[in-house]
Amino acid sequence: MKYATDTPADLVLDSFPFPSLVEANIQIYNDWNHERTYVSYIELYKKLSNAKLLKISGSSFQGLSATNILLADLPAFCNLVCLEVSSAFCRRWYPYASFASCMRILLWFLQLSLNLESIVFTEGVLSDPEDDSWTANSLPQYSLPNLKSVVIRNFRGCKVELDMVKLFLANAGFLQMTTITTSRYLAKDYKKQMQIASELLKFPRASTSCVVEFLTPK
Repeated sequence: MKYATDTPADLVLDSFPFPSLVEANIQIYNDWNHERTYVSYIELYKKLSNAKLLKISGSSFQGLSATNILLADLPAFCNLVCLEVSSAFCRRWYPYASFASCMRILLWFLQLSLNLESIVFTEGVLSDPEDDSWTANSLPQYSLPNLKSVVIRNFRGCKVELDMVKLFLANAGFLQMTTITTSRYLAKDYKKQMQIASELLKFPRASTSCVVEFLTPK
């Protein structure tokens, strides 16, 4: 299933076989009418709660944040094994949602997905440079009991990205592999790569067996 749109006022998807849903790809764009979208968001995520693979845009989490949706509003995603976040978080796309609030929603979402084994950020986790609302210590600690793999692509080496890696390493007790692939720009800066690699080695890890791969694109 793929769904890409501005969120409509009345979301009607009953014709889809959601109880047997395996994969869903959700790209929700900006919608400034928060009252209109609140119920629609809740209904949509209820429909997706049986998915095993969920691909979702960063702007979708920004929408959840901007509409002030709470953890109790969302259903549990008991079957979700793999989550792909398919775009970076950028405040200029949704000025009513800070990077920290988006991360809070994302981490809440992970708490509803306790069987999640893999999370992939396909375009990185970069926020706007002027958005200083996020640090790894600014949010509560979360348990990620089954997470085994974290992949971050298009990694630029910014502080918010390093804080994201730090958070996963510190909270995922059974994490086996963290794979970081640099952006093409960072791939050309060998000195900065060495600095980042050195910093990554210092991060505390909940899983003593976790391997961190730091790669450049082919």
